[in-house]
Amino acid sequence: MLPTGVGSISELADDLSALKAGTPGSVALWASRPAVLRRVALMTSSRIPAEATRVIATGEGGMVLATAVALTAGLSFAVWNDERFEFGEAHAGEDVMLVAVNHSDLPGLITWCQQRGIAVTAALSVFGQTGQGSLFLNGDYGRVEEGVAP
Repeated sequence: MLPTGVGSISELADDLSALKAGTPGSVALWASRPAVLRRVALMTSSRIPAEATRVIATGEGGMVLATAVALTAGLSFAVWNDERFEFGEAHAGEDVMLVAVNHSDLPGLITWCQQRGIAVTAALSVFGQTGQGSLFLNGDYGRVEEGVAP
C-alpha cells in the first residue's frame, strides 16, 4: 500500500494530471518516468489476488505496464495483442490478473482467456470510467482523479 503524503495516491494523480495521462498517446509521457511508473506498478500489484500466478497486460503501453507490475509482484507476465501473445505465455487452468492502461482494452482479453480456460482472477485498468475498476478516472478539465479499484 502506498503511504500518505509524498508518494500518495492523490500526489500520483497530480503527477499524472501534469503529464496529461489518460489521453490518447500519453502513455510514453508517464510510463517512461520511473518515479511515476513505479507508483502505478505498486498500486496495481497491491490489488493482485493471492491466487494469481501471472500478470497479462494488453493495449497501449502493455509491455511496460506488464514488466513493471510483474517485477513489483514477483510474478511471470505476458502481453496479449490482437488475439495472440506478443510476449510470454499463459496456459489453460492458470489463474491470471489482467491489466491495461485503458479499460476499453480489457473486454477482448477477458473473453479470449475465458474461451481458453485461463481463469481471470481480477482485471484492472490504470484509466477508465466510473464503475469500471480503474485506478484513476479522467475528471473535468484534464484532471486525473482517484478511481475505485477492486
